[in-house]
Amino acid sequence: MRHSLFTLLVALTLPALLASNMGGCDTSFFFGNNGGDANDIDNGGDANDIDNGGGGGLTAVKTGITMHCQAGLRAGTDILVYGTGSITGVNYIKPALGDTAGRGITSGDTYSSYAFAVAGNKIALVNDFQVTIFDTADGTSNTIPKTDIRLASTDLEAKTIHGNGQYVGVVCDAGDVTDGNVLKAIDTTGATPAVIAFTKGPTGIQQLAVDGARVIVSTNSDAFYRFDLAQPDADPVVFDVSAQGGIGGDYWVADGGFIFYRDSDNNNAKLLDTSNAANTPVTMTANPAAGAFALGGGKFCYFADRDADDSHGSHNRSAIGTVPGPGATLAGNTMIDGSTANNNFVGWGQTCDITPGGNYTFIGGWGDMGQGGYLQYSTGGTFTVIADPTGGDAWGCPGTDPTCSDKFCGFKTGASTTTSCDETQVGYVLLP
Repeated sequence: MRHSLFTLLVALTLPALLASNMGGCDTSFFFGNNGGDANDIDNGGDANDIDNGGGGGLTAVKTGITMHCQAGLRAGTDILVYGTGSITGVNYIKPALGDTAGRGITSGDTYSSYAFAVAGNKIALVNDFQVTIFDTADGTSNTIPKTDIRLASTDLEAKTIHGNGQYVGVVCDAGDVTDGNVLKAIDTTGATPAVIAFTKGPTGIQQLAVDGARVIVSTNSDAFYRFDLAQPDADPVVFDVSAQGGIGGDYWVADGGFIFYRDSDNNNAKLLDTSNAANTPVTMTANPAAGAFALGGGKFCYFADRDADDSHGSHNRSAIGTVPGPGATLAGNTMIDGSTANNNFVGWGQTCDITPGGNYTFIGGWGDMGQGGYLQYSTGGTFTVIADPTGGDAWGCPGTDPTCSDKFCGFKTGASTTTSCDETQVGYVLLP
């Protein structure tokens, strides 16, 4: 699972984050093609007009499975894991098998519905700051003693717990774990999870992410630290970005050794290549930015917020491109309904995710269903609004919080863009 993120999101206190709808600002309209070199911005124009042709080659599935609109939704290799309640309850399905009901997790109703992570086809569950690894292959559970791992908090995923590949990264309470190490990872490959302790973890960790064979954290001193899973006792590589605008409070994402984040000084989207300790962040061309970030397979997605023309209600103009940037292709101003801005614009949204291989970028709304929050996808430069499989909405399939593997994209959905939070359903799109 990548950096679905989710993601990708505004850092608020948990009650506020769970109760409000993420968004940008107001209104939108025309820009032209800047016409410069390969790193200049393309705002659409005739050559890049975006398709609102009702679904293209991908088909959405509404499972009818109810989940809570503010709970977590995360993709693994073959599994889609979702929170059932506002505080507790976790279940999962296998989209490729056409599941219409959750498969069940032992004591699933006791685990946090938002503080969980997915590593391949295993799920890291949290109850009372304690982590349990559930194996969907055989239904076994392994609870890790609090003396080894006791989460520092049960904030949203990617703050204190994050999964990718075979690993789950965690931020611990130093006073409760026997060895006093705050940063750890769980190797889930064996029958029994193995805990890896980073002995030189920094204080003031704000967020972490597992990225391949690396664990990356950000701190309250405006620095990123890159740790090697194969050398947990080694000094981390430190990237102090305090002189380059700092690190904003929003969620950042990491993939392929790159970190994609927003700075705190100007809300500028930036890419940092961590392959060399001497590297400094690259500022994206379309700034400032709003909403979520995504990385996958050498591709990126974010949302521009340069002025009022980049925002409409709670949605913003998407910007997609290829690492390392800084140029991006920006969505144009094609109206989804063909004649008004009432149902948003093609290529505009609030959240995004990219398949690990980089073949598909998905965008949608955030949290509960809302006007203009339709599931859309791009294979590079153009977006298509996916049709509602039930025909209930004439303009597209309502969809929020996309989360992708290379086999499917999961999302939250409903009967319409006015579906209430407690009527939210699990949805997915199978990928070729």
